[in-house]
Amino acid sequence: MSAENFDQLSPHDLARAEIEAWRSECLDIFAQGEVLIGALLELAREAGIRVNLYQMATQRTVEAVRMIDLLGDETEAKDASAVLASWQGLESRSDILAHGVSTETVDRENNWYAMFDMISYRGNRAARGRWAVSRAEAEAFQQELEHSFIILKSQLGAIRMELHSRAA
Repeated sequence: MSAENFDQLSPHDLARAEIEAWRSECLDIFAQGEVLIGALLELAREAGIRVNLYQMATQRTVEAVRMIDLLGDETEAKDASAVLASWQGLESRSDILAHGVSTETVDRENNWYAMFDMISYRGNRAARGRWAVSRAEAEAFQQELEHSFIILKSQLGAIRMELHSRAA
């Protein structure tokens, strides 16, 4: 699309652009969380804690919970399990945002709705997923994701400091 035609975008074109921008912003936050969790697991390994560095982000999050449980309640890690559990709940949406096919529609008031459909294969079986989301729900999800990331970053930072002291 050329710049001259930008003002001629239909409501559907605008909705599609907004949905893709929202999707991209959410995926970026998920990627930042994956980096934090992966770096934490690497540091735990350097500190002598036996951890697995799995390929899948969701598996690394589960491994981080397990590692934090190993650290015990008398550490900076005591609140991190709940934070990671909250992150896991949101993280379940990352696959469908990354790999789902989106279909969008616009109502008479120019509010958009998106449906993400995905098929994944586990255990030699197809698993279908669908997420229907309105603009308002998408904005609320992104706010929750951003808030959860800030808390995750803070908690994992405290654990990193503790792991640094163990590794030294």
